[in-house]
Amino acid sequence: KAKALKTDALGDLWVGLFPNGLDHGSRFANQFCVVQNASDASGLSHKSVLSLMAHPDANNIWIGTENGLNHYTANSKQFTQYIPAPGDTSQLQSGPILALAKGESNDELWLSAWGSGIYNFNLKTRQFTQIAAQPSRPDGLKTSEIWAMLRAHDGTLYLGGSGGGLQIYRGNGRFEHFAVEPGNPASISNNYLRSLLQTRSGRIFVGTASGLDEFLPDKKQFVRWLRNEQGEFKIGATVMALFEGRDGTLWVGTHGAGLISI
Repeated sequence: KAKALKTDALGDLWVGLFPNGLDHGSRFANQFCVVQNASDASGLSHKSVLSLMAHPDANNIWIGTENGLNHYTANSKQFTQYIPAPGDTSQLQSGPILALAKGESNDELWLSAWGSGIYNFNLKTRQFTQIAAQPSRPDGLKTSEIWAMLRAHDGTLYLGGSGGGLQIYRGNGRFEHFAVEPGNPASISNNYLRSLLQTRSGRIFVGTASGLDEFLPDKKQFVRWLRNEQGEFKIGATVMALFEGRDGTLWVGTHGAGLISI
């Protein structure tokens, strides 16, 4: 099944499959081809792909797999593997790469790994800097399973995962948190997040286990979408994926209720 989708700067589509590797859809050739559907030393480190990110130059694709991070150079059709090396603090400590996000510059990127928090990866030094979960610390990362990462237009890095609500990285290992506040309809719907999206106009949408929210950064409040009179999500499903169409339509992929357009 398709686990991750990403378009590059040329408009080509990259598809991460679970457990069948990586496919590439050419916009100009109007056809799909299999890039890699197995794991070996010269290809993908694992054939189950969980996340994707395209570099702005369209030649470099970053691939998160069940066993580490992979870099694919489209021109040379070569892979570089970054597999976990527990005990080496400059490398990944665990394998499944759940989410990827752009860095503050093209020389870095951010990623999350199952069970070991988030990492900043320096593309020049090829070293990883880990930020582990510290749920008891007021400004610490609240969970080690981060399922969604978003680099906003203003450079803000948003995170969401298995608890902790919406988390914003403020630098130096510090985070700002927005969690459920019982009785407050302007708080986030659920502390478990699976998807994040910023539209071209700058609006930030949050896919939670209790439905779809919109985050208003200036007010530090949430608007709960698709609710009935009781405030419950009409569809009753976890929002797994979010996508903005060319015409501005918001597409909402759910677990159990299919695809919804807004």
